[in-house]
Amino acid sequence: TNTEAPFDHGWELSTYLSRHQLEVTLHTHAAEGEACSSIIQKYAKSTGADLVAMGAYGHSRLKERIFGGTTIEMLEQCQLPLLMVH
Repeated sequence: TNTEAPFDHGWELSTYLSRHQLEVTLHTHAAEGEACSSIIQKYAKSTGADLVAMGAYGHSRLKERIFGGTTIEMLEQCQLPLLMVH
């Protein structure tokens, strides 16, 4: 079972990128019932981002139909260039 806090992977990635001379700022945001895809897009727009980079994960169709899927929503709705890595 994964017991890590949700931001641990972001922290690891930002540390890795910083070691390669990239300026990194890590931000977290509580969803409070709002779709993750909506939060990501609003934040990108408010900061003037030129690109959204994110991990892409697939789930069963039933699970995505019930809970939604951030990957699918971003592919369908994102107005910015989108870089996804699986």
